[in-house]
Amino acid sequence: MAHLPRRYIFTDYESLKKVKISKLQKVCNKVYILIGKEVEQIPFQIVLHAQKLGKRVKWVSVENNSESDFRLHLSFLMGALHQKLGVETEFAVLSDDEYFDPLIDFINDAGRNCIRVKTKKKKKNKIVVDNVLPKEILEDEYFNEEEDDDLTEAIENLNAENN
Repeated sequence: MAHLPRRYIFTDYESLKKVKISKLQKVCNKVYILIGKEVEQIPFQIVLHAQKLGKRVKWVSVENNSESDFRLHLSFLMGALHQKLGVETEFAVLSDDEYFDPLIDFINDAGRNCIRVKTKKKKKNKIVVDNVLPKEILEDEYFNEEEDDDLTEAIENLNAENN
Protein backbone atom coordinates (compact mmCIF):
# COMPACT_ATOMS: atom_id res chain seq x y z
CA MET A 1 0.00 0.00 0.00
CA ALA A 2 1.35 3.43 -0.95
CA HIS A 3 2.21 5.80 1.88
CA LEU A 4 -0.09 8.83 1.97
CA PRO A 5 1.68 12.19 2.01
CA ARG A 6 1.41 14.38 5.09
CA ARG A 7 -1.82 16.38 4.67
CA TYR A 8 -3.47 19.14 6.71
CA ILE A 9 -7.12 20.08 6.22
CA PHE A 10 -8.50 23.51 7.11
CA THR A 11 -12.21 24.16 7.49
CA ASP A 12 -14.83 26.04 9.42
CA TYR A 13 -17.45 24.36 11.59
CA GLU A 14 -20.32 25.01 9.14
CA SER A 15 -18.44 23.31 6.27
CA LEU A 16 -17.45 20.45 8.54
CA LYS A 17 -21.12 19.67 9.21
CA LYS A 18 -21.57 18.91 5.49
CA VAL A 19 -19.04 16.04 5.28
CA LYS A 20 -18.43 12.70 6.94
CA ILE A 21 -15.78 13.35 9.56
CA SER A 22 -14.95 9.65 9.65
CA LYS A 23 -13.52 10.01 6.13
CA LEU A 24 -11.17 12.79 7.23
CA GLN A 25 -9.15 10.49 9.46
CA LYS A 26 -8.41 8.33 6.42
CA VAL A 27 -7.04 11.17 4.28
CA CYS A 28 -5.24 13.59 6.58
CA ASN A 29 -2.77 13.96 9.40
CA LYS A 30 -4.26 17.09 10.96
CA VAL A 31 -7.60 18.94 10.79
CA TYR A 32 -7.98 22.57 11.82
CA ILE A 33 -11.60 23.48 12.56
CA LEU A 34 -12.49 27.14 12.99
CA ILE A 35 -15.53 27.70 15.16
CA GLY A 36 -17.26 30.84 16.42
CA LYS A 37 -17.07 31.50 20.16
CA GLU A 38 -20.86 31.81 20.37
CA VAL A 39 -21.36 28.14 19.36
CA GLU A 40 -22.42 26.54 22.62
CA GLN A 41 -23.37 23.05 21.46
CA ILE A 42 -21.86 20.65 18.96
CA PRO A 43 -23.92 17.62 17.82
CA PHE A 44 -22.87 14.37 19.48
CA GLN A 45 -22.04 12.62 16.17
CA ILE A 46 -19.57 15.36 15.25
CA VAL A 47 -17.94 15.17 18.68
CA LEU A 48 -17.80 11.37 18.54
CA HIS A 49 -16.09 11.31 15.13
CA ALA A 50 -13.81 14.26 15.89
CA GLN A 51 -12.71 12.57 19.10
CA LYS A 52 -11.44 9.60 17.06
CA LEU A 53 -8.95 11.97 15.43
CA GLY A 54 -7.43 12.59 18.87
CA LYS A 55 -4.57 15.09 18.79
CA ARG A 56 -4.90 15.33 15.02
CA VAL A 57 -7.88 17.69 15.37
CA LYS A 58 -7.35 21.28 16.46
CA TRP A 59 -10.34 23.50 17.28
CA VAL A 60 -9.61 27.19 16.67
CA SER A 61 -11.94 29.67 18.34
CA VAL A 62 -12.88 32.73 16.28
CA GLU A 63 -14.16 35.82 18.11
CA ASN A 64 -16.86 36.78 15.59
CA ASN A 65 -18.91 34.44 13.48
CA SER A 66 -18.79 36.45 10.26
CA GLU A 67 -17.68 34.94 6.99
CA SER A 68 -14.86 37.46 6.63
CA ASP A 69 -13.53 36.63 10.11
CA PHE A 70 -13.35 32.94 9.24
CA ARG A 71 -11.63 33.75 5.94
CA LEU A 72 -9.01 35.91 7.64
CA HIS A 73 -8.31 33.45 10.44
CA LEU A 74 -8.08 30.50 8.09
CA SER A 75 -5.79 32.42 5.71
CA PHE A 76 -3.53 33.51 8.57
CA LEU A 77 -3.38 29.97 9.97
CA MET A 78 -2.47 28.52 6.58
CA GLY A 79 0.21 31.18 6.08
CA ALA A 80 1.75 30.56 9.48
CA LEU A 81 1.85 26.80 8.91
CA HIS A 82 3.15 27.30 5.37
CA GLN A 83 6.15 29.12 6.85
CA LYS A 84 6.67 26.50 9.57
CA LEU A 85 6.19 23.21 7.68
CA GLY A 86 8.15 21.69 4.83
CA VAL A 87 6.52 21.84 1.39
CA GLU A 88 5.98 18.07 1.41
CA THR A 89 2.98 18.68 3.71
CA GLU A 90 -0.10 19.16 1.55
CA PHE A 91 -2.91 21.56 2.41
CA ALA A 92 -6.62 21.18 1.65
CA VAL A 93 -9.30 23.78 2.34
CA LEU A 94 -12.72 22.29 2.91
CA SER A 95 -15.00 25.10 1.73
CA ASP A 96 -17.42 26.15 -0.98
CA ASP A 97 -16.03 29.68 -0.76
CA GLU A 98 -14.20 30.70 -3.95
CA TYR A 99 -12.49 33.43 -1.91
CA PHE A 100 -9.76 30.89 -1.09
CA ASP A 101 -8.86 30.13 -4.72
CA PRO A 102 -6.26 32.94 -5.13
CA LEU A 103 -4.67 31.94 -1.81
CA ILE A 104 -4.57 28.30 -2.92
CA ASP A 105 -2.98 29.31 -6.23
CA PHE A 106 -0.39 31.36 -4.33
CA ILE A 107 0.46 28.41 -2.06
CA ASN A 108 0.74 26.08 -5.06
CA ASP A 109 3.04 28.59 -6.80
CA ALA A 110 5.20 28.54 -3.65
CA GLY A 111 5.77 24.81 -4.16
CA ARG A 112 3.22 23.23 -1.83
CA ASN A 113 0.30 21.11 -3.07
CA CYS A 114 -2.92 22.83 -2.00
CA ILE A 115 -6.53 22.28 -3.09
CA ARG A 116 -10.00 23.51 -2.21
CA VAL A 117 -12.53 20.75 -1.67
CA LYS A 118 -16.16 21.72 -2.16
CA THR A 119 -18.73 20.42 0.31
CA LYS A 120 -21.81 20.84 -1.86
CA LYS A 121 -23.08 17.61 -3.33
CA LYS A 122 -23.39 17.38 -7.08
CA LYS A 123 -26.98 16.95 -8.18
CA LYS A 124 -27.63 14.00 -10.42
CA ASN A 125 -29.28 14.80 -13.72
CA LYS A 126 -32.40 12.86 -14.52
CA ILE A 127 -32.86 12.07 -18.18
CA VAL A 128 -36.48 12.07 -19.25
CA VAL A 129 -37.47 10.28 -22.44
CA ASP A 130 -41.13 10.62 -23.43
CA ASN A 131 -41.91 11.58 -19.82
CA VAL A 132 -40.58 8.22 -18.59
CA LEU A 133 -37.33 7.71 -16.72
CA PRO A 134 -35.10 5.10 -18.41
CA LYS A 135 -34.80 1.84 -16.49
CA GLU A 136 -31.06 2.23 -15.72
CA ILE A 137 -31.71 5.56 -14.01
CA LEU A 138 -34.36 4.03 -11.77
CA GLU A 139 -32.11 1.18 -10.61
CA ASP A 140 -30.92 1.45 -7.03
CA GLU A 141 -27.25 1.36 -7.91
CA TYR A 142 -27.56 4.56 -9.96
CA PHE A 143 -28.67 6.50 -6.90
CA ASN A 144 -26.23 4.81 -4.54
CA GLU A 145 -26.20 6.87 -1.33
CA GLU A 146 -22.83 5.40 -0.32
CA GLU A 147 -21.09 7.05 -3.28
CA ASP A 148 -17.82 8.73 -2.25
CA ASP A 149 -18.16 12.39 -1.43
CA ASP A 150 -16.25 15.21 -3.12
CA LEU A 151 -13.58 15.18 -0.40
CA THR A 152 -12.52 11.59 -1.08
CA GLU A 153 -12.55 12.16 -4.84
CA ALA A 154 -10.45 15.31 -4.59
CA ILE A 155 -7.92 13.63 -2.28
CA GLU A 156 -7.64 10.62 -4.60
CA ASN A 157 -7.04 12.95 -7.56
CA LEU A 158 -4.33 14.73 -5.60
CA ASN A 159 -2.68 11.40 -4.72
CA ALA A 160 -2.79 10.32 -8.39
CA GLU A 161 -1.07 13.56 -9.44
CA ASN A 162 1.71 12.92 -6.93
CA ASN A 163 2.42 9.36 -8.19
